[in-house]
Amino acid sequence: MTTEENRWAGLRDQAESYLPKDFARQVVHKAQGHKIPDRREYVLIGFTAAICLISVAVANWYLGNNIQQRNLAQWSVVESQIKALQRSI
Repeated sequence: MTTEENRWAGLRDQAESYLPKDFARQVVHKAQGHKIPDRREYVLIGFTAAICLISVAVANWYLGNNIQQRNLAQWSVVESQIKALQRSI
Protein backbone atom coordinates (compact mmCIF):
# COMPACT_ATOMS: atom_id res chain seq x y z
CA MET A 1 0.00 0.00 0.00
CA THR A 2 1.36 3.42 -0.91
CA THR A 3 1.59 6.38 1.45
CA GLU A 4 -1.35 8.05 -0.28
CA GLU A 5 -3.51 4.93 0.05
CA ASN A 6 -2.62 4.72 3.76
CA ARG A 7 -3.64 8.35 4.26
CA TRP A 8 -6.96 7.80 2.48
CA ALA A 9 -7.62 4.69 4.56
CA GLY A 10 -6.88 6.67 7.73
CA LEU A 11 -9.22 9.47 6.66
CA ARG A 12 -11.93 6.92 5.80
CA ASP A 13 -11.56 5.26 9.21
CA GLN A 14 -11.71 8.63 10.94
CA ALA A 15 -14.87 9.58 9.01
CA GLU A 16 -16.50 6.24 9.85
CA SER A 17 -15.89 6.87 13.54
CA TYR A 18 -18.20 9.92 13.38
CA LEU A 19 -21.12 7.96 11.90
CA PRO A 20 -23.35 5.53 13.75
CA LYS A 21 -22.83 1.85 12.94
CA ASP A 22 -26.20 1.51 11.17
CA PHE A 23 -25.89 4.75 9.19
CA ALA A 24 -26.37 3.11 5.78
CA ARG A 25 -29.48 1.26 6.98
CA GLN A 26 -30.95 4.50 8.36
CA VAL A 27 -30.35 6.30 5.07
CA VAL A 28 -31.97 3.53 3.04
CA HIS A 29 -34.92 3.35 5.45
CA LYS A 30 -35.51 7.12 5.23
CA ALA A 31 -35.20 7.06 1.45
CA GLN A 32 -37.78 4.29 1.15
CA GLY A 33 -40.20 6.15 3.40
CA HIS A 34 -39.85 9.44 1.50
CA LYS A 35 -43.22 10.84 0.54
CA ILE A 36 -44.13 12.49 -2.73
CA PRO A 37 -43.70 16.29 -2.53
CA ASP A 38 -46.94 18.15 -1.93
CA ARG A 39 -48.24 21.24 -3.72
CA ARG A 40 -46.48 23.73 -1.40
CA GLU A 41 -43.11 22.18 -2.13
CA TYR A 42 -43.71 22.43 -5.89
CA VAL A 43 -44.77 26.07 -5.50
CA LEU A 44 -41.61 26.78 -3.51
CA ILE A 45 -39.47 25.05 -6.15
CA GLY A 46 -41.15 27.05 -8.92
CA PHE A 47 -40.83 30.32 -7.03
CA THR A 48 -37.14 29.70 -6.34
CA ALA A 49 -36.49 28.80 -9.98
CA ALA A 50 -38.30 31.96 -11.14
CA ILE A 51 -36.26 34.16 -8.80
CA CYS A 52 -33.04 32.55 -10.02
CA LEU A 53 -33.97 33.01 -13.69
CA ILE A 54 -35.01 36.62 -13.15
CA SER A 55 -31.83 37.44 -11.24
CA VAL A 56 -29.68 35.86 -13.97
CA ALA A 57 -31.57 37.79 -16.67
CA VAL A 58 -31.22 41.09 -14.82
CA ALA A 59 -27.52 40.55 -14.14
CA ASN A 60 -26.94 39.58 -17.76
CA TRP A 61 -28.83 42.64 -19.00
CA TYR A 62 -27.01 44.99 -16.62
CA LEU A 63 -23.54 43.60 -17.28
CA GLY A 64 -24.24 43.35 -21.01
CA ASN A 65 -25.25 47.01 -21.17
CA ASN A 66 -22.15 48.08 -19.24
CA ILE A 67 -19.87 46.08 -21.51
CA GLN A 68 -21.61 47.40 -24.60
CA GLN A 69 -21.30 51.02 -23.44
CA ARG A 70 -17.62 50.53 -22.66
CA ASN A 71 -16.98 48.93 -26.06
CA LEU A 72 -18.82 51.73 -27.87
CA ALA A 73 -16.77 54.34 -26.01
CA GLN A 74 -13.55 52.58 -26.94
CA TRP A 75 -14.60 52.25 -30.58
CA SER A 76 -15.50 55.93 -30.74
CA VAL A 77 -11.93 56.75 -29.65
CA VAL A 78 -10.56 54.43 -32.32
CA GLU A 79 -12.88 55.97 -34.91
CA SER A 80 -11.74 59.50 -34.07
CA GLN A 81 -8.10 58.39 -34.31
CA ILE A 82 -8.74 56.83 -37.73
CA LYS A 83 -10.46 60.01 -38.97
CA ALA A 84 -7.56 62.14 -37.71
CA LEU A 85 -5.11 59.83 -39.45
CA GLN A 86 -7.08 59.99 -42.72
CA ARG A 87 -7.15 63.79 -42.62
CA SER A 88 -3.41 63.95 -42.03
CA ILE A 89 -2.65 61.75 -45.03
